[in-house]
Amino acid sequence: MRFLDKHLKEWVVQGDAILARPVETANFTELIVIPRQISITGEKVWRFSFNVPIIQPENMKKEHKKLYQHFKNMECQLDWKGFLRRTPVFKIDPLLQALSKHIPSIQENDQIAAMLNSDTEILNFAKRVRPEELRVSLFSLHAPVQTEDEYLKTVRQFYNRPDRIAWVIMIEKNFSAIMGNKRYERTLDEIFILGNLMARITKDISHRKLASSP
Repeated sequence: MRFLDKHLKEWVVQGDAILARPVETANFTELIVIPRQISITGEKVWRFSFNVPIIQPENMKKEHKKLYQHFKNMECQLDWKGFLRRTPVFKIDPLLQALSKHIPSIQENDQIAAMLNSDTEILNFAKRVRPEELRVSLFSLHAPVQTEDEYLKTVRQFYNRPDRIAWVIMIEKNFSAIMGNKRYERTLDEIFILGNLMARITKDISHRKLASSP
């Protein structure tokens, strides 16, 4: 994590994960990094989770349940269009369609996806990073689940009784074992900037909705 020192206030290793606190000017409060080796050559996929709290558990009230459910409709992911010259585009997360079969009140809302697609800086950094996966989701799970049935059951329970409102911006990137230090540092820097820019979008949309709510 020394390559990200200029962006971080502190970081610690806990098991397989790295927990980091960003500098005060960041748009998120915590970065969780989990590396996973995918080949015997040392190639790894790194998962970066940028946590963006909107309402902390101690401030959660009954009336915030509808806000959580409103924001849940906005979850989205990065996709690519084109063949030779691939262009990044944010779309509604297809998991929402699967969830809607179990939670009829879910109605897809592309507000966040549209804001991301209109931000040329974010799209340019998405092109540079070229992540294996990028998702904008609401915190919905307190612990990992093993099966699809477990996932649907747990998410449905949280949807009906949310204890917080927090966005998680997840970026997965494959790092080659032969990647040089300069390229490695540049890619980490670009991932941080991309996550931070997207955190600003989710914060802005959430706070505007909060301000207009009764």
